[in-house]
Amino acid sequence: MSMSMPEQNPAVTVAQSAALGLIGSFPGMGVLTGAVQGAFAAKARARDEDFWAMVNARVGALERDLDRVLAWDDNEFVAAAHRIARAAQETADEAKRRILAAALAHSGSWSELPWDEREFLLDIVVDLNAREVYLLGFLHDPREWLTNRGVDPNLIAGNNLPGSIADLIRTRVAGDALSFDQAEDAIDGLQRRGLADVPLRTQMSGSGPLAKRTTALGDRVLRFVGDAVTPQRGDTGSA
Repeated sequence: MSMSMPEQNPAVTVAQSAALGLIGSFPGMGVLTGAVQGAFAAKARARDEDFWAMVNARVGALERDLDRVLAWDDNEFVAAAHRIARAAQETADEAKRRILAAALAHSGSWSELPWDEREFLLDIVVDLNAREVYLLGFLHDPREWLTNRGVDPNLIAGNNLPGSIADLIRTRVAGDALSFDQAEDAIDGLQRRGLADVPLRTQMSGSGPLAKRTTALGDRVLRFVGDAVTPQRGDTGSA
């Protein structure tokens, strides 16, 4: 079911009012407020429309999978939407916004998860940044992750030389868009939240570095956000 944007989003209105009030407090800015207000409102609405288009696409995919029409006025969906939409407004990271859209699509009463568990997982997803979710996807199944990127994991597993997960991340995961230091920080964040258990620098042989490292909670988070862990061109990978 397609969803149209509401004519007035209360969260956007509050944010606009606060920002414009701050702008107007600076000397000499009063004459610019009208122009700033128009530009701010237009950009905020465009960002909201982009986000809801992502949610709409996710819900549409679920409708096809479940072979049923999902109600946008579902109480549990609307309750989750208030929090997730605000989180989406507060980040400039498109990868994080896609993750939030995926989580929202799974937050209605049609979810296989009970309401209290969805609330619990939402708290975690809102708090995670895109890098952490991206690394969580890698740590869940390093073999599949590498295979999907054209790397044969058997070549790594067949190497009897000692190596570590840190070595694997440095050579196969980190790159132009993600430095090793950023990956290490993300893994630290995952471990603090109990989503992964990663002996990062322990020397292993064979397929040791390719073993699954996510916890049961980490697996539940991944199921909640689905394939939104895959980055796209233009992602910043920031919070």
